[in-house]
Amino acid sequence: MMRIRPPAVAGKFYPGDPASLLQILQHWKSRIEPEPLPGEVRGLMVPHAGYPYSGEVAARGFLSLVQSVDLRDYDALLLVGPSHYVAFQGLGFLPAEAMQTPLGTLSVDLDTLETLGETCPWMEARPEAHRLEHCLEVQLPFLQAYAEEPVPPLLPLVVGTMDLDALEETASCLVQQLGDRVLWILSTDLYHGYSVPECELVDQNTLQKIVDTGDGRELYHALQKGEAMACGGLAVVLGLLAFEQLEVTERTLLAYTNSARVTGVFSGYTVGYASVAFARESGS
Repeated sequence: MMRIRPPAVAGKFYPGDPASLLQILQHWKSRIEPEPLPGEVRGLMVPHAGYPYSGEVAARGFLSLVQSVDLRDYDALLLVGPSHYVAFQGLGFLPAEAMQTPLGTLSVDLDTLETLGETCPWMEARPEAHRLEHCLEVQLPFLQAYAEEPVPPLLPLVVGTMDLDALEETASCLVQQLGDRVLWILSTDLYHGYSVPECELVDQNTLQKIVDTGDGRELYHALQKGEAMACGGLAVVLGLLAFEQLEVTERTLLAYTNSARVTGVFSGYTVGYASVAFARESGS
């Protein structure tokens, strides 16, 4: 019997009814002009809050992606995000054969995940960390609704506590094992706090590290010092370290907003959201 990871946040972070879910996804598609992405796309960073807050920013990222690439060119989609609910050290993979949303199921390449668990020293199966986790699940309906070709198998990973040495070792192992035919999807929100001006200042600094510099080590140290903020910061650091080995030189900020801009309420708790694409020069 196929082991399927059922949706944990349908009806909470996004509509649980398929018709309502498709309606909001098509609404964004009708109003967004996707941005053509340069070069050979290796990754996409997208937010993971509830759709009313960050959904349009994520939609712009996925629409730009599917307009610019043929998903059949990738062997798998490597989904990486933070573990919000379970504390552990290292990187945890989902021991399942599929992930389900109200729009259907997407296959998981469990054989490759188990091989990575045997090969990469910081990786192991963490079913408990995936059971209630939303950061990867909320990305799936965008792929299901927007992709015109079959979605490649998924490689779902959540990041626990890792120092820079462990992140560098893991990035090298993932690149060595998966090569450059895997598309990285990095799931993170940015600033979390109670000041809109601080949110926009900190997010500007965080995005400068990600987009302008693209240096995973620099981002890691900025996160440790509080100069940058991202709940999926270690997932992004891991991606940037891998992108360095994959010769990624093109980093494109596709969209930015925050919950204050979305709601029009400029007091109280505020969270930042961005979509960023990562590519290397064509033919390199």
